[in-house]
Formats: sequence, structure tokens, C-alpha cells
Amino acid sequence: MPADQCAGYLDKTCAGDADLRRRVEVLLGAFERASGFMKEPAMSAYARTVARPLTEQPGDRIGR
Repeated sequence: MPADQCAGYLDKTCAGDADLRRRVEVLLGAFERASGFMKEPAMSAYARTVARPLTEQPGDRIGR
């Protein structure tokens, strides 16, 4: 959502509940500070750093 629309949306959505509004703003701030965290699936990032490609598939048995 564009920043200029965010305040109005929060006013409407939180309906005057100041505590809720504060908590939502804290969560939104944390999301923005996290930048690219979780924008890519973890396994994709992991697979690029492993020396050999992963051969295991869902349902495979590893070990005994």
C-alpha cells in the first residue's frame, strides 16, 4: 500500500483502538526493517550454497 494511504487505512481499520494501532505500526515497522527476509524460499538460498546438489526427495528415507 502506498505510504500516503497507509495512515488513513489504519485509522479506518483500527477504529480508534490506539493500542491496536500502535501494535500494528510496530509490526509494519519490523516488516520494513526486515527488507528482503523471506522474499525467497529458504531451500532455494540453501541449495545455492551447498557444494553438491540435493538428491533427496519428499518421502525418501535417510539412514535406518
